[in-house]
Amino acid sequence: MDAGEKFRRGHYSTDTLPPAQRHELWSERGWPSIAALFKSTAIGEFSTAAETIELGEVAVSFASGTARLLERSPERIAADGIDMLGAGLLLEGEMEGTAGRQEFQLGAGEGLLFDLAQPITMTMSAGRSVQMAVPRALAEARLGPVLGLHGLVVPAAATAGFRDKLLALRDAGPDADAAAFVESLIEALAQAVRSSRS
Repeated sequence: MDAGEKFRRGHYSTDTLPPAQRHELWSERGWPSIAALFKSTAIGEFSTAAETIELGEVAVSFASGTARLLERSPERIAADGIDMLGAGLLLEGEMEGTAGRQEFQLGAGEGLLFDLAQPITMTMSAGRSVQMAVPRALAEARLGPVLGLHGLVVPAAATAGFRDKLLALRDAGPDADAAAFVESLIEALAQAVRSSRS
C-alpha cells in the first residue's frame, strides 16, 4: 500500500437487534467480518460487537462476544477464495479446536496463527479477541510459508509486542499512516513467531 494512505474504521453490534435474530443476521455479514469466513453455531444466547479497521488489504478486528463454534470447511474455502494468514490474539476467554490435523488450546494472552486456505474448527468461550488477516504474499515475505504456521499457538510471553501494536492501532487518530501500521504490525507478529519457536 502507498505511504500516507489512511485506514477505514467500521463498527458493528448486535445490541439493537432482536435476540432471536442476532446470530442469523450476524452470520450474513460479508468480508471483512469474521462471519464471512466461518460457519457459526451459537452456544447459548448470542451477542457480539466489533470494531474493524481496514489498512488496505490488511484487516484488523477488535471483537467481543458470547460463546460459539466456528468452522471453516473445504467447501467454504473453495467458495470464497479468501487466501490469507489469520492471526488471532485472545484478550479474555478460552479457545480450543483443530487446524488441519493439529489440535490446539489457548487462553487469555495467547495467539493463534492459521492459514485461511486450510480447514479449521474453533470453539470459543465468551470473551474478547483481536483478529488480523494478511494477504498470503505479504505474510510469506516476512514469516515464511503460511501453511507451516497453520495451528501455531504463540504463548502469552511472546505476544506482548504484537498486542501493544494492535492496541496502538485501535487508539490511533484519523490521520494515522496505514502503511506504517501494517509494517509495524507484521514485524511485531514476525517477532512473536520467532520468540515462540526459540
